[in-house]
Amino acid sequence: MSNLGIVIQARLGSSRLPNKVLLPLKNGKSMLMTIIERLEQLDLPIVVATTNSHTDLSLVDYLKENNIKYTRGDEMNVLSRFIKAGEENNFDFIIRVCSDNPYIDITYMNRLIQLWKENKSQDYISFSYKGKPTILSHFGIFGEIVSFSSLLKISKMFPQDISFQEHVTKGVYSNPSLFNIALTDIDKELEKFDGIRLTVDTLEDYHNICEINEKFSENPLANIKDIGNWILGKKKMIQIMNYTINKNLK
Repeated sequence: MSNLGIVIQARLGSSRLPNKVLLPLKNGKSMLMTIIERLEQLDLPIVVATTNSHTDLSLVDYLKENNIKYTRGDEMNVLSRFIKAGEENNFDFIIRVCSDNPYIDITYMNRLIQLWKENKSQDYISFSYKGKPTILSHFGIFGEIVSFSSLLKISKMFPQDISFQEHVTKGVYSNPSLFNIALTDIDKELEKFDGIRLTVDTLEDYHNICEINEKFSENPLANIKDIGNWILGKKKMIQIMNYTINKNLK
């Protein structure tokens, strides 16, 4: 039996929007709590991987106050934090989630978990958009599944690679000769919503998310189709999102 758990990477030291994970949305809940409550629908253990930095002490206090499981580690080496979280919780596979994606799509997450159940021999399982894992897309609604063993392997094979330390799964999905990679193309499903961005990096992103949150406060599990179709009727919001998307192309 393989143990699957969710690890959310979170810290308060964002340069563009400090403390963003604890910023309140219109319903009064923090962005981080909004993500956690969505992920609780998956009925899997959830761990927040934060840092040893003094700047994250208030985040740790918040996690304690809300009985959220957490681990702390190196601020710059995010990969090591995930490995620590995996070790402490006996995870064989990890669903990686970013803390700036308050509208992570539970419909897609359930599909991702089903793909994992059907083939646990894979080291990395994700949806793909325009030929790349969706973690590299601008949508901000996806997670990805990675084997704990592959994270260990990357840390041992490339101990000095800063890029792999910062971008947890990059060392896995960018090395198909070393790992079993499973990508499911969803280009056609998302084509209609190509100009929509639900991740939060800037103040403009945050304002957009607050407006979305106000609209969908009665539907806390609204997915990309629900939200996307509504946003398509918001010309100014679309313009702001498109500008930010083009500015941050990966």
